[in-house]
Amino acid sequence: MEAPLLKCKEDIEDICIAAVKEKDIEAKLKQIVVDWSTQELAFGPFKNRGELLLKGDVMAEAITLMEDSLMVLSSLMSNRYNAPFKKDIQSWVQKLSNSTDIIENWLQVQNLWIYLEAVFVGGDIAKQLPKEAKRFQGIDKSWVKIMARAHENLNIIVCCTGDETMGQLLPHLLEQLELCQKSLTGYLEKKRLIFPRFFFVSDPVLLEILGQASDSHTIQAHLLSVFDNVKTVDFHEKEYDRITAINSREPETIQLEKTVMAQGNVEIWLGQLLDLSKKSVHSVIRQASHAINDPSYEMMEFLENFPAQVGILGIQLLWTRDAQFALTNARSDKKIMAATNQAFLEMLNRLIDKTLQPLTKIQRVKYETLITIHVHQRDIFDDLVKMHIKSPGDFEWLKQTRFYFNDDTDKTVISITDVNFEYQNEFLGCTDRLVITPLTDRCYITLAQALGMALGGAPAGPAGTGKTETTKDMGKALGKYVVVFNCSDQMDFRGLGRIYKGLAQSGSWGCFDEFNRIELPVLSVAAQQIAIVLQCKKERKSHFIFTDGDVVSLSPEFGLFLTMNPGYAGRQELPENLKINFRTVAMMVPDRQIIIRVKLASAGFLENINLSRKFYTLYKLCEEQLSKQVHYDFGLRNILSVLRTLGTVKRKNPNDSESTTVMRVLRDMNLSKLVDEDEPLFLSLINDLFPGIVLDKAGYPDLEAAIAENVQKVGLVNHPSWVLKLIQLFETQRVRHGMMALGPSGAGKTQCIHMLMKA
Repeated sequence: MEAPLLKCKEDIEDICIAAVKEKDIEAKLKQIVVDWSTQELAFGPFKNRGELLLKGDVMAEAITLMEDSLMVLSSLMSNRYNAPFKKDIQSWVQKLSNSTDIIENWLQVQNLWIYLEAVFVGGDIAKQLPKEAKRFQGIDKSWVKIMARAHENLNIIVCCTGDETMGQLLPHLLEQLELCQKSLTGYLEKKRLIFPRFFFVSDPVLLEILGQASDSHTIQAHLLSVFDNVKTVDFHEKEYDRITAINSREPETIQLEKTVMAQGNVEIWLGQLLDLSKKSVHSVIRQASHAINDPSYEMMEFLENFPAQVGILGIQLLWTRDAQFALTNARSDKKIMAATNQAFLEMLNRLIDKTLQPLTKIQRVKYETLITIHVHQRDIFDDLVKMHIKSPGDFEWLKQTRFYFNDDTDKTVISITDVNFEYQNEFLGCTDRLVITPLTDRCYITLAQALGMALGGAPAGPAGTGKTETTKDMGKALGKYVVVFNCSDQMDFRGLGRIYKGLAQSGSWGCFDEFNRIELPVLSVAAQQIAIVLQCKKERKSHFIFTDGDVVSLSPEFGLFLTMNPGYAGRQELPENLKINFRTVAMMVPDRQIIIRVKLASAGFLENINLSRKFYTLYKLCEEQLSKQVHYDFGLRNILSVLRTLGTVKRKNPNDSESTTVMRVLRDMNLSKLVDEDEPLFLSLINDLFPGIVLDKAGYPDLEAAIAENVQKVGLVNHPSWVLKLIQLFETQRVRHGMMALGPSGAGKTQCIHMLMKA
């Protein structure tokens, strides 16, 4: 008690504070040492070769933990009381930061090793790249050694920093693996230059195709990625590798003129298959052209005997021939225009009658597409008659898409204004075609002129106006292979360059969707690449040198198209040197009424003109008068889903009048998504448009009984307006693929879905 503490008060306080702080530092350091003495590596199995992988998720957690520990250590390093522990702290900072780097490297090497292991261990590619395969074997042995060593030292820190092995071996392996990958990329480029459609296939898929090439039947799974609509090919019964026919998705089959032997390099026989499929389609078109000009021609019989693609072309050839003949003789024969017009109308009505009969799915698509095309042809000719056009040299006739089969050159020629295209004979199968409206026609004219001048086309406008679809459809009309790329800000100039090379060589059309999403620096390089390719097309060169030094062969049939939504957030203005190579088309408002009319006709509605006017007016009024809700959509996509349902409903209830069918479907497909305030307005609009029709309320007694029973079981209230929502959900689910329940919390959305499932 007598110790002179007060005299030395300050020194004593310092010593005490220092002791407390040092104890704190010691405790924290011990904690870190204890934490890391228990952290172990986690392994996963690889194929049947044992545990050769680090578990990515566990290792990622370990890295996060290391970063946390390093934060603690750095705060200890800057603490002024750390003198006694300074060496320990420094050695742990060293250990942990080294371990972090090593594990990150390790995972990188692992990813590359897995990717290349699939290529170089037992596959066709290893035989073709023996030097790389040998190098990879060495890497593979080292990798197995590393993993065996890791199994002996499970502790993360001991394994990574116990000695220098990991720190030196991993960077070396990474370098070796990158060399292997570089050679592999070069090898794939060579294959792509031989069969250019491989440019549109990603590396992993291309590796899979090449890796299984020794068995020709494995190509079946990948045909759709290099052909427009060849899903499978038929092989000869006795000879394993002989291809005899091609089938589309639907399936429609076309026999090949000569068979293809699927042996040797896959890129070579795929090229032969492509050429032969085009020749075979062409020979079917030649037969069709002779059949149309045959005196005993009968339309329905002709359409039954030929594939859909050729049937459509046949009707277009026939229409061009008859219309041209009528226009040429219109001055001398006063009645010929009206008579031809009547003949076209009769053709149309026969096609519409056909859709009301029971047809298979593929036949239905075929006849609906024929109607879609022929309604337009008939409308054009009707306009020519009304305008009193009397010569085939009139612009009103020349601006149309006209189809000729030239027997002397044995080619199908398509003319739009003064530009002639050669039909490309890509096998398209039996697919839907777009409704052609005056807007589409104007777009075709601009795009055709652009291609004639060796420029690209750039339709621009808001979403849902049919920019991409019009480009694809024009491609179908010309028998082209059209590849659509959805652009994003992740695209770089190398990826784009590869695509341009592929398009230029394969003579395909490329449609770059939302091109102005790409970053500006990439766009300026792309502009340069596009300028080179289009310049060579203009000069009609057969080969050119691309920006990356490759010599690329050029097919003059290729085309480039961009589609853009101008003025949206996050979109770029295109650089001037890019704009100069493209002709723009503004596509703002699609002609919805015409689209509705044609679709109604193809579903077999005879009063299509009147009904389409009502349908169109209803949607226009809805857009203008109903409240603005986020989930309302009265645009083209909604219209098309309603039209699809209309056809099905009409065939199920053939005795109802057409107006009743249309009114019912319009009511049922829209009512469930309207908010309370809009419901009466919508119902009054629909009743004004279809006066005098009273719709019976569709009842579902079985479903309602089941709902009541289940509501009782769960102990909820059987509330009539909520049950109505259940019924609406049930109805919606029959006509839509995806559903979304909207409303404030506690409105019974989840219960509604669960109840319907139970009921």
